[in-house]
Amino acid sequence: MKTRIFTVVLMCILVLFETGFCQDCGTDYKMAVQAAKNKEMDLSYLYLDSFLTGCPGSRLRDRVLFAAGEYNFETNNFRQAATNFVELIDNYPDFKGKLFALVYLYKIAESAGQHELQEKLKTEIVTFKRVSLLFRNSQKYVYKSPLLKRHKVEYYIDRVEFYLDGESFAQIPF
Repeated sequence: MKTRIFTVVLMCILVLFETGFCQDCGTDYKMAVQAAKNKEMDLSYLYLDSFLTGCPGSRLRDRVLFAAGEYNFETNNFRQAATNFVELIDNYPDFKGKLFALVYLYKIAESAGQHELQEKLKTEIVTFKRVSLLFRNSQKYVYKSPLLKRHKVEYYIDRVEFYLDGESFAQIPF
């Protein structure tokens, strides 16, 4: 009887802990987005970092990894940005913003003078989407990150162009 009561109490505690844990993760994510809306990017990153350390199995982890990588890229912390983007690509191959994570990695390789890696990433970017330009000049894809950055890519017959918040970010000829 005592074992049964102990088991029930233990299960209740675990369920309550898990529920509270998930709510904290959701709160961290919401607070990060709210801080980004208020243009408090450092505060937003603190919430993102808290999420990444405390919520390893969350369904929002892919978006948070992208946003953390984006923040680290903007603050010239390229090593951590690369770590975030590589984890994202390795663990979430169907992530909607994967193409843009590849572009960030391309820019990091370019700034580090890693030409071999840059060429590998270029090939992956160019062949990422099956593009059909039969009746149009270009094909567009967009993604809005949790940091509220608008990413856009346009595939043309001879190049791929990337835009970040409406400004040219990268151009890859092929």
